[in-house]
Amino acid sequence: MADNKRKRKSALIPMILAVVAVVLIVQAIFMAGDVLFGSLDKESVTITIGENPDSHSVAQTLKENNVIKYPWLFELMSNIKGADGKYYSDEFEIHKGSGYNLLINGLTYADRYRTTDITIPEGSTLKEITNIVAETGYITAEDFTAALNESYDYDFLQGIDRENPLEGYLFPDTYNISNQMSGSDIVKLMLDRFEQIFTDEYRAAAQEAGYSMDEIVTLASIIEAEAGSDADRPLVSSVFHNRLDSTTYPYLESCATVQYILGERKPILSNSDIQIDSPYNTYINEGLPIGPICSPGKASIEAALYPADTDYYFFQSDADGKIYYSETYDEHEQIMSEIQP
Repeated sequence: MADNKRKRKSALIPMILAVVAVVLIVQAIFMAGDVLFGSLDKESVTITIGENPDSHSVAQTLKENNVIKYPWLFELMSNIKGADGKYYSDEFEIHKGSGYNLLINGLTYADRYRTTDITIPEGSTLKEITNIVAETGYITAEDFTAALNESYDYDFLQGIDRENPLEGYLFPDTYNISNQMSGSDIVKLMLDRFEQIFTDEYRAAAQEAGYSMDEIVTLASIIEAEAGSDADRPLVSSVFHNRLDSTTYPYLESCATVQYILGERKPILSNSDIQIDSPYNTYINEGLPIGPICSPGKASIEAALYPADTDYYFFQSDADGKIYYSETYDEHEQIMSEIQP
């Protein structure tokens, strides 16, 4: 009888091992299915990844939303792939059939495709545009600056040989950019927009007036920086055009050009400021500066091409930004004495 018991025990061991093996195989199949396809039983679900996410918290969120069954396995795979610390805090729409690899790639900061709108205000300098682009977090200021120093094949840039050759040509507008775009991709987007805006009609008008496109963009940038409204732009333009044609007042004497050199918009320039030795200083150099000082908008470009017909040679703005125009220096001095504190 004892022998029979030993025989029955001996027979049970292989059966138990077989059952265990089957259970493990079934479990492995379920786990493999979860890894490959997830466990979401509906078409999609929106989840929210909280602040400062790591592999553990993301795995728990996915489990709570029935996206996966095995958070420990997801966490292990996430850590093996080096995704810990790279998850992006945001709302995500997860679709049925999303496996671990797809989830990890889709939820990490580096791999997720994202877009945002950036607005470049009229009158922005390259430095200011660089800061706006860098604030998206899609590209560093250093990388975008490097892109600004690359060569671009546009006819309106041909022959421009100066520091910051793109100054004035990144057209101010609203652009949709993605985290997959390089600095040069973003630059081309803005240059393409400039090319659309500066039409053949504008080119012909510049040629008829005796100016190159670069000279018109340069003048437009100064108008942009000096004029506070669309109504003032043609009038400010007339002052500069009159001076460009004058032997009596051959200096534009634009404060905006000196502010560009200084890198700040000082409300009042000192005598030493207006004596700075620079090709952008229109107080000591006759005519237009060496290049644009900012990105002008369409209204300023049109003002540069089509100035008002006046005999003004001077303008001065008060503390509220209202601009006063005069034909003679005596009139100009009188206005200044009345509006300046």
